[in-house]
Amino acid sequence: MEVFKSDYRSAEGVEGIDLSYCILGREGPEPEAAFMMGTGAVADWEDGHEWRALRNKRYTYAIYRVDSKEFLFDNIEDPYQMKNLAEDPYYKEILEYFRSLLKRKMEELGNRFEASTWYRDNWTKDRIILRTATLKG
Repeated sequence: MEVFKSDYRSAEGVEGIDLSYCILGREGPEPEAAFMMGTGAVADWEDGHEWRALRNKRYTYAIYRVDSKEFLFDNIEDPYQMKNLAEDPYYKEILEYFRSLLKRKMEELGNRFEASTWYRDNWTKDRIILRTATLKG
C-alpha cells in the first residue's frame, strides 16, 4: 500500500493523513509506517544527535545523521528494542526496504536531515518556533 502518496492529506502548513476512522472503530487503510524525526539537542542547539526513523507494527528503523549508524528492531520479538538487527545479513532485504521508504518519505517532505543548529537558525526567532501550524506569519 502506497500510503505516503495515495492517502496523504494536506491542509496548508500541516502534514499527515486522516486516521479518524481508527478512533471511531471503523476499518480503513493503515499507514505503511510512521515517520519520526529527532532534530537533536535543541535545548542547547548541540549538533550530533539528529535522527530519522520509521516504525510499522513489526519493525522500527532509525538512522543517525552524524555517523549514519542504523538500527533495526523487531517490535514483536524484541519490544524493548535491545537487539539491533541492522548488521544481521538475515535482515538485509528488510533493512533495504526501510532505507528506501525513509528516503522516499524524506524527499516527499523536503526533509534534508539538517543539523540541530540549522533548525535554530531557520525555524526559530528568540526561541519561538516559527514553523508550526499554530502560529501565523
